[in-house]
Amino acid sequence: MIVSDAHRFVFIHVPKCAGTTVRGALADYHDQPKIFWGHEEVEPLGRIDLAHLTQAELRAAFPEMAERVERYAAFAVARDPMDRFLSAVGQRMAHLHKRDLVFADPAELRGAAQDVIDRLAAGESTAPPDMTFFKRQVDFMRLDGKTLVETVVPLERLDMLEDALAELLPTRPSFTCKQNVRIDPERRAPGPGPADRIAPGLARAVRRVLPRGLRRRAAAALWPRGHDAVRLLMRDGGIRSFVQSHFAADFDLYAEACKAAMSRPRRPDPGEG
Repeated sequence: MIVSDAHRFVFIHVPKCAGTTVRGALADYHDQPKIFWGHEEVEPLGRIDLAHLTQAELRAAFPEMAERVERYAAFAVARDPMDRFLSAVGQRMAHLHKRDLVFADPAELRGAAQDVIDRLAAGESTAPPDMTFFKRQVDFMRLDGKTLVETVVPLERLDMLEDALAELLPTRPSFTCKQNVRIDPERRAPGPGPADRIAPGLARAVRRVLPRGLRRRAAAALWPRGHDAVRLLMRDGGIRSFVQSHFAADFDLYAEACKAAMSRPRRPDPGEG
């Protein structure tokens, strides 16, 4: 989360919605003594993820920050819930098992997704570090039926967030994180790729060296087997049914953000003719 008293705005960091990139670009505007990052014991909630605080958590642990959300211009990014769920499953695999999503086979990925579904269906808390990425997006925007974050842009339209913040800041921010390209569930990968048998260090190198906008495309070319597993999971009826039910409010939120974006033409990239 980024909070600026000087420019009277708050950026709410929703997990798996380009938050790290956006907050990185806005970091210099955060003028609070508290940095909202990492995990910490905070009364009355216990150990929490400071980077990804829902409105309820913010009000309970940092009421002075919650009050700013209501008074200042508040911004957030929303993402297609199915894409976000699968991305979060991959994040959890990396967190728990040091296993990169691009190396996953269909059975492994489906098992990881089913484990999350079982825990969510049982009503387990999303506070633990390995579950924080499965918090509902809507809980970052609303509380007790009241919308607290008025400006919510779809992940595919970060240019709209740049436009909105440019009205408040001395210089226009630039968010280059447009790498979350939607995966086409109907497109099947041809089989093992050229990097399937190379050490996982290559995957880390891809993440370090390539610009964010190229990482997923490079990974899909180098490790089609892992991306094929993701596409298969997207077509799994049981998983889709659970995600559509459990995150129903998020689907509505994302649809609203996309509808608003349709009335705003995309700003041409610099250099386009």
